[in-house]
Amino acid sequence: MTKWNPRKYFSLIELLIVIAILAILIGMLLPALRSARGKACDIQCLGNQKQIALLLASYVDASDGVTPWLHGNPVEGATDKNKWIGPLVLMQYPKLTNSSYPYLLSMGGGIYRGRGIFGCPANSPGTLVEHWVSEYGANALYFCNSDYWAPRFSKVLVHKIRMPSKRAAFFDLNKGATWSASPYSSSRASLIPTGATPYGPLRHQNSGGLNVAFADGHAEGRRYFSIPEEYSSVNDGYFWALKDGYVPQPY
Repeated sequence: MTKWNPRKYFSLIELLIVIAILAILIGMLLPALRSARGKACDIQCLGNQKQIALLLASYVDASDGVTPWLHGNPVEGATDKNKWIGPLVLMQYPKLTNSSYPYLLSMGGGIYRGRGIFGCPANSPGTLVEHWVSEYGANALYFCNSDYWAPRFSKVLVHKIRMPSKRAAFFDLNKGATWSASPYSSSRASLIPTGATPYGPLRHQNSGGLNVAFADGHAEGRRYFSIPEEYSSVNDGYFWALKDGYVPQPY
């Protein structure tokens, strides 16, 4: 008969100690895993923006240096006039010519996500977009614009921009899905929803920053407070547009 050896078994206290150690190790590893995932999303988003910037450069080259319209780009077969990003999506996915909102991919049940490179990997699918907002927003002072408040931007010529590596073209945007929160911005404050804390809705750099694509085609991560408040800012207002009294210039 085999003699029972108490050393072959864990006591309840020993088991609890092992569980506690495992919990501590998991607690130490989870932040590192979240940080690694966040950095991966940052890098993938930068890659997306660089690809979109190449499409934008191709569009500009084919349009004699003129940028797309902020609103009102004609799209063949669409039921409305598209936003600045629409023509670029159709260059990437030419079979979507009958889509009014080609930058969105329906997941069914009223849920949407950005289509391919036009969706930020840090953004989860949801009802946020609702046909109005893309996950990348435009610098409203970079694109052609027929709005009454920016008549000087009716025709933006990219080749006239003297420092394209410092002029923002588009960026991560975290606005809600309403007409008043369309996918563009012309100031730092309007990059995030009204009333939100600066670090609440930002998607990158541990919720402290966003990725920005510039007129020369490069993209980089920027901390929120490193972005000038508006074009008239003393410190690097050129990020938005060149200062000229109280009316910005598109070059």
